[in-house]
Amino acid sequence: MNRIPFKSIDDVVIKIRSESVGFSYDHAMGANTSQDKFSLRIKGLVIETSELDKIGPNYETTLSICSDDELFSVAIPVQVLPGPLHHISVHPLNYGQKLLPGLVVKELKLEMLDAYNNHIQKDEKIKLQMDGFCAYDQGCLMCKVDENGFVNLGGVLKVTAGYGKKASLSVFSGDKAVFKQEFQIEARELRIVSEIPEDCVPGSHLENIIFEVINCEGEVDESIHDDEKSGQPHTLTIKSELLKIDESVRYSFCHGRCTVRSITLPEDEGKFHFVALHSRYMELQLRIEVNTKKAVEPDSGYFQSQSPERQILNQEVDNFQYPSAQKQIFPYENSPPYKVPKLEHDESEADHIVNHKILEDEVFHYSQLRHQCEIQLKILDSKKSNIQTEIFNLEDSIGLSSSQNRCCTQESIMGQISGMGHSAAAIACKLIETPSSSVELHHEFAKEILGVVALLGFAESIELSRILAEYLGEKQMLAVVCNAHASSVGASKMHGHLSSADALSTLANNLGTSINGGYDMICLNDIRPYTGELSIGPQRRLALMNPALPNGESPPGFLGYAVNMIHISAKHLQYRTASGHGLRETLFYRLLGELQVYANRDCMSMASSCFNNNPAVSLDGVIMRGNGVTTHAFGDPFIMFPVFSNEQLMNLMRVNPDVINLLKYKKIQLGEVQNHIENETMAYEEINKKFIGYRDAYVNLTQGSSSVQDT
Repeated sequence: MNRIPFKSIDDVVIKIRSESVGFSYDHAMGANTSQDKFSLRIKGLVIETSELDKIGPNYETTLSICSDDELFSVAIPVQVLPGPLHHISVHPLNYGQKLLPGLVVKELKLEMLDAYNNHIQKDEKIKLQMDGFCAYDQGCLMCKVDENGFVNLGGVLKVTAGYGKKASLSVFSGDKAVFKQEFQIEARELRIVSEIPEDCVPGSHLENIIFEVINCEGEVDESIHDDEKSGQPHTLTIKSELLKIDESVRYSFCHGRCTVRSITLPEDEGKFHFVALHSRYMELQLRIEVNTKKAVEPDSGYFQSQSPERQILNQEVDNFQYPSAQKQIFPYENSPPYKVPKLEHDESEADHIVNHKILEDEVFHYSQLRHQCEIQLKILDSKKSNIQTEIFNLEDSIGLSSSQNRCCTQESIMGQISGMGHSAAAIACKLIETPSSSVELHHEFAKEILGVVALLGFAESIELSRILAEYLGEKQMLAVVCNAHASSVGASKMHGHLSSADALSTLANNLGTSINGGYDMICLNDIRPYTGELSIGPQRRLALMNPALPNGESPPGFLGYAVNMIHISAKHLQYRTASGHGLRETLFYRLLGELQVYANRDCMSMASSCFNNNPAVSLDGVIMRGNGVTTHAFGDPFIMFPVFSNEQLMNLMRVNPDVINLLKYKKIQLGEVQNHIENETMAYEEINKKFIGYRDAYVNLTQGSSSVQDT
């Protein structure tokens, strides 16, 4: 090989070409030859371009060096690599505007660029440092750049910062931080909807306290919903140093709202506070102060209002005292019945006159008492009518007097059952209403009766109440529920070995009535309970898997399982069987099983493949019982579950507490008047019986005297 020296060259042209992808780069620069002219030296070549992505990801191209006159040229295969990481762009550009705690970032890409806006090389390692985010439970993460020059964080990051807090991402190249961006987590606020009375009675209960989580616009955030299956549990905790509260109890949020059914207040007077807080996000907390003070009897000037709908508040509270004729007959009550003296021919005229006078006085006395009772009953009936009108007006002013609400309250349904004469359900209601101290029950089995199925749960809508009543049927709705059979609670000690039916009949006799007809009795300790997992919260709902269509999605219109849609009253929330199970796991699981509830018949029909041999109902009145049997329900059953919706409860809680206090007082007053009417009626019957006895004796004595005189 022969070597040819270079001629004198001052400048050369550098050309980089990649014809297949349309990449070209030309640059003229100075060059020097060596002393022997056999070498050409080019120093300080810097390629500045933003088009390296065209030759990526291997960045291979051809470098050409030639003279200005192109008398010589040389081509060399080279790699032109991007520079080091210089800056980062975030995609999408508006990311971070709506970040919430617990949110898994679905779409977030970091675009890695050098100083000339070329994407840096594939597999380049960068370190990501996070504050307020997590990735696989790590505080920092080593990431590799993909072939397009991006680091994809979608589905990797999860927001761990709380509401109203800040989070940040930092990117390091080696030990140098080249990027940091802060994100603002959206703020939320916990507020109480229910009105806390200014003064509460010591030892009483705060019931149905509603809390809401609202956004910056004051709207309820319905995404705050307790759903453990999706990894987003949202529950509320109540804490207090003075209250005897189990702080492990969690109250579930339902679409932004949470209801605490009952909080027991201290027995002492004074001020105290409790704190309601989100069990995971401590920044969502609220301090509530309560003042306990002994109740003061309302007087004529206690309630005042100028609003038309509360005119009843300006009326004077009646302190009418009810004199009872019953008290006036006690001297005669236990005396033996008067016996008409038998007049003999040898009886003196003086004895006859004495007996005649005694009977005449008694007839006159009981005639006066009977007349007094009749007047008293008229006064009490008028008083009862006036109080009922006042209660109706008060309920109407706070939206509780609609026919739909009134026919489905617990009081109205209990009244319907109590009016069913000599039925077992009516006897059970009577036992619940009647204190054991006022009636000689003399039977331990009375303590085992919880009530009637229809009165042990609430429905959130009249449609749900109606369809569940149709599904169960009146006989099961009226079934008497007891904890244990009579033979297991010591009934044989007084009555021999009795069945529960015999014991209930005995109780009915002690109440002065009897049971006619058959009935169902449910013993909770004998039920095979649901033994699966339960949700956290006082209602202890069953953790049943939602039905799924073949594509894995939940069927449209599915509202839930009926057993979980029954709301158990605060009175029975703490009930447990001998094996530790509540009403939902025993009674309602036995009656409703895994009955599915749908919004309408069309949704239910579409979801028929999800029933798994279980029945289903729709709120528009269709019951699919399985095996080809379908029931179409129309009209309202006579006995339904009581209805009290969350919306009605919230409306009630916003009412002025004076109205609620007066409404409660009027209902107590109505109960007292009703008791007086019952006592007065009993007194009237006793007086009337004695009046008739003495009157008949007086007539017989008078007629006997006339007969003796005629002879």
